Amino acid sequence: MPHFSAPERTALLAIKGVGPCALKRLEECGIPNLHHPAQAGSQLCTQMTTLRA
Repeated sequence: MPHFSAPERTALLAIKGVGPCALKRLEECGIPNLHHPAQAGSQLCTQMTTLRA
């Protein structure tokens, strides 16, 4: 599974309330980087909708 790059991790961890657990959860949800978070989020929503059906 891809992970956030070192600069992305540093930037995200600088945000109040974002810790290592939050980064791990984002990666588990299919958001492995900051380049296309909306696309990954959309794919996650589609997957969740399919699971609910």
